[in-house]
Formats: sequence, structure tokens, C-alpha cells
Amino acid sequence: MTQSLSDQFCANKYFEHHSHASSQTGIRCMSTLSSACPFLLEITRISAIDQQSQVIKRCNYFGGITMKKITTLTAVLLAGLTLTACGSTSSSSSSSSKASTSSKTSTNKRSSSSAKTTTGISLANYKQIQVALPNNGTATTETKVKEMFGKPDQSTKTSISGLDKEATQYTWTNVDQSLSGATVTASFYGGKAVAKGYSNASLTPNDKLTTATLNGIKEGDTLSSVEAKLGTPNAESISGSGVLSAQIINYTSIKGKSGASVSFTFTHNRLVTTTKTSFN
Repeated sequence: MTQSLSDQFCANKYFEHHSHASSQTGIRCMSTLSSACPFLLEITRISAIDQQSQVIKRCNYFGGITMKKITTLTAVLLAGLTLTACGSTSSSSSSSSKASTSSKTSTNKRSSSSAKTTTGISLANYKQIQVALPNNGTATTETKVKEMFGKPDQSTKTSISGLDKEATQYTWTNVDQSLSGATVTASFYGGKAVAKGYSNASLTPNDKLTTATLNGIKEGDTLSSVEAKLGTPNAESISGSGVLSAQIINYTSIKGKSGASVSFTFTHNRLVTTTKTSFN
């Protein structure tokens, strides 16, 4: 049977170790035995082969154990490295996920905070409020108005035509550019809006209010038609509903007419009176 190179190498090392010191003597002895006793020489040769075979077997045994240990150790190390890499990847992924979540949360908080600080009562929001007397039309709830306008600056009691008791009037001053400088009010009765208004809005001087334009506005015109011709008024007051409703709009920023003002009074949404002050 052919021996492997590793087996042969191991056996050779064994014999080199045990025979080095007496190598010369052994050679001389073997020469003498060869001539004197060929049979004894053969026995000696067989014994040496047996010893070599035993060494090879031992080398194979211990080499096998060693290789098994090395293989096992290598597998353990590779498994450890794999787990470490997976752990690192998982940790990195988890950290990235947390950072992303934290970034999103921080962004959402900033957006929410920005919305709260930059939003004010706009003319569009004000116009969304519907007023009506109880059981006489659709009215916006107090809860809805407070959601749009926020916490009011103050509250008072006020009398509204058509009501047997006073209503609660709330006042706000947190307005945006569309109602710059204005004070906004809304009155509620039974949790529903019965009146609304604003005053002192600092708007761009109105160049639509001319003598010709005013001459074109007639008694009986609707509130919406007058506003369409003249634009947004500097002040407005609307209360009630139906035949008990009343609307007043006032223009004070008139281009080229400092100190002048024009007011329009409506009942049941129809113009009944036009009042001009210092308007020539």
C-alpha cells in the first residue's frame, strides 16, 4: 500500500530523532550482521519496518485528531465571525431605523409647531362661519370655530335680536395678512353661532370706491353684489337669520380720500341704507 507524503514525513522524522546519535554505529553493525547472519538481519529489517508502521499509525491517529480539532476550531471561528457580522448588520440596521424614526418624529414635531405658530385667522376662515338663529337655518358650532381660531382672547355677554337671552361673544386678535390688524368676534347661543364680525382691518387703500361706483349701487342690492363691486370691507357685522338678520359693512381705506368712510346696512341680506362720511 502506498503511503501518503505526510505519513512518510512523520515516520522519517521519528527515525531521524531516534537514530541520529548512533547512525554510524548502526551502519557498522548492520554491515557485520549482513555478512555474519543474514537471517538476523532480516529479522532486524522487519522490526524496523514494524516500528515505522507503528509510527505512521500514531502519526495518522494524532494527525487526525489534530486535523479534526483544527477543522472544528475553524468552523467555530467562522460561525463566530458570521454571527458577529450579522449582529453588527442588525445593530447598524436597528440604529439606522431608530435614527430615521427619530428624524421623522423630529421633522413632524417641527412641522406641527410651525403650523401652529404661523397660522392665523384668515378672511377665508372667517367667511366659513355660518350664523343663524335657533331653528332658523344652519349655524357653525362653537367647537368648530374654536378649532379654527384657537383660544379666544376674551369673552363677554351680548344681546342679539331674536334671542330671549344674551349670547356669549368671543374675541380674537390672532389674524393673518388677509385681516391684518383686525379684531374678530363670534357670538354663540346654545353652542351655535348667531353672530360674527370683524373691525379695523388695515387693508390696501380701496381704489374701487369712486363716486361713479357708489352711484351704481342701489337700495335692494344684496350684500354679496356690493362686496363684489367694492372689494373686502375694513369692518363687518352679521347677525341673526331670515327676516331678523342684519348685516353692516364699512369701508374706511379709500384711495385718495383720507378720513372718508362709506357704510352699507342690510336687512335680510338686502341693502336698506348707504351712509357716506367726508366722501366728496
